[in-house]
Amino acid sequence: MASKSSIYLDNAASAPLRVEVLAAMNEAGRAEFANPSSSHGAGRKAAACVDDARQRLLVALGLDDSWRVLFTSGGTEADALAVIGRTALVVDRTRKQAAAPTVVTTVIEHPAVLGCRSILSRMGAHLEIVESDRDGHVPPAALAEAVSPHTAVLSVMHVNNELGTVQDVDSAAKLARLKNPEIMIHSDAVQSLGMLGIDTLASSVDCMSLSAHKIGGPRGVGALVLRRGIELAPLTGGGDQEEGLRPGTENLVGIVGFARAVELCRHDDSGRILGLTERLQSGIERRIDGVQFHGRVLSGHILALSIQGIGSDVLVRALSDRGVYVSSGSACHSTRKSHVAKILGLGPNWGTIRFSLSWQTTQDDVDQALDVLCAVVRDFRV
Repeated sequence: MASKSSIYLDNAASAPLRVEVLAAMNEAGRAEFANPSSSHGAGRKAAACVDDARQRLLVALGLDDSWRVLFTSGGTEADALAVIGRTALVVDRTRKQAAAPTVVTTVIEHPAVLGCRSILSRMGAHLEIVESDRDGHVPPAALAEAVSPHTAVLSVMHVNNELGTVQDVDSAAKLARLKNPEIMIHSDAVQSLGMLGIDTLASSVDCMSLSAHKIGGPRGVGALVLRRGIELAPLTGGGDQEEGLRPGTENLVGIVGFARAVELCRHDDSGRILGLTERLQSGIERRIDGVQFHGRVLSGHILALSIQGIGSDVLVRALSDRGVYVSSGSACHSTRKSHVAKILGLGPNWGTIRFSLSWQTTQDDVDQALDVLCAVVRDFRV
């Protein structure tokens, strides 16, 4: 079989747009051009299209009408809306109390959550960060220990985007609610779609952040999926779109594409993707010395590893020059070492890279990528 000109293995950063999604978006763009907030017939038709996508997304996630969907610009905004929006309500309700509200989270969260610290501080709340082990695992008991009667939100990433580690959100949620029945449980589930069942996670949490472009949908659209009855405060002023919690004209074409991508990813063969990830790992173990793999209880599509003697940037660029596209971790930290990489405890002589596979990855992709990686290591260790 002839080699491909390039092999894309950075799907955790952004996956290719699915052909079926593009077709759905093109059709929506032609047919539903009106503003969904307009009261005329064309506007009402556009609003119905958004509502239909909202319902289709819930069905595709395996959720019933006890849940609702707030469309956002992506996972980052969804995270912020959950953490800041909930805490703002609690701060307002408890303003006369001596104890300040807290948000409990983990050291391996996405910057969208950890970056809320300064905003929470200005609101009079505190962000408490629970440490992980070197595999990025955070014990549920440690999370529960940080929870108090004054904790507004417990936010735990389901699948870490850099290591692939799956957290035991269910146990953490149960322990947290024993200490504080009023706490809101939030999970960044952006990397869970297409690999792990969201319906299972939903039994443990009150809200989940999702993003379209990790599963073959368009960039610039995501969602906060939350239980009915869960109250939030809006992050900005404006119109009454998305229950008044996310003002602004709806991204109708993106929303339609998002719903279609979720429908399609339900049919992805996660077992096949896991098998390819294991094939890649076993090949690296056999053929390259001085390698350390990271993560524990992995999702199946992310493989993070460090190689002794070669820097992360050198590895990524050398692989790219040979047509294999990977990353050194989160795309949000492309210009500096990420906070997750720092917990690995490795010295400066180790370079860390992340392979992330998708429904499009083939066995030939994996085998060719392995050959190229071996060649790169051989060349730079001479």
